[in-house]
Amino acid sequence: MFSIKPRISQTWYIVFEDSIKKRWYTRCLKKGFSHCYLMQKSEGGLFWIIVNPVWSHVLIHYRLVKTFPSPRDYTGEYATIIEYSPFIDPYNHACILGINSCVDVIKRVIGLKIFHILTPYQLFKYLRRL
Repeated sequence: MFSIKPRISQTWYIVFEDSIKKRWYTRCLKKGFSHCYLMQKSEGGLFWIIVNPVWSHVLIHYRLVKTFPSPRDYTGEYATIIEYSPFIDPYNHACILGINSCVDVIKRVIGLKIFHILTPYQLFKYLRRL
């Protein structure tokens, strides 16, 4: 008997911008692409769920959609935003080693298992092609 494997599909907004705090490695990153984080509307659409991986931990914020109707209203004019709707196979348990950067956290959340994407700009270029 055949069974249908469930696949998870969610719409995420991936935000790319300059890091607020300058670190030694930000000099090596493309201007406007030294940090990235995720936004998603909650079930029912009342809140934005914002997943922001910073150097030492992951911040998760909730903001009212009424206050910020679009991701651009939250991020400001200088951020680059990509809408992405991955289809994640929950049975694909491929392990990806990483350095726990903002890019690695985003790749884990959206189910992207490509090892060679290390910087926010590389992630942007890859997602833009899809």
